[in-house]
Amino acid sequence: MDIEESVQELRAQGWDEKAIELEYAEAAQLAEPGLIWPENETIAQVFTACKWTKLMGLEKYQYDDISTQEIVSALLLYRIPRAQWIEHFHGVNIMAAAARPVLNSEVG
Repeated sequence: MDIEESVQELRAQGWDEKAIELEYAEAAQLAEPGLIWPENETIAQVFTACKWTKLMGLEKYQYDDISTQEIVSALLLYRIPRAQWIEHFHGVNIMAAAARPVLNSEVG
């Protein structure tokens, strides 16, 4: 769904133009690179503490993945309770999947 379709849908739901404008301003702020939601702060800390596995291609390195051992080490470093490990594993893997194409497009 593109922006115009979203606006039409909001109008059909009875939103006025000012409310639609405010909704999009908030969405743009939340989507701003570098913004970390408070509930994801520790996951982001674990992610940044991890070292990527890189593979050498014919012309350049490719970021491959973050190993389980890297994640475990970071979880221990930040003293994350074991009950939260699964949530953090999933969060780090989601961040890695999002970062991988960006990192690989910039490697040269």
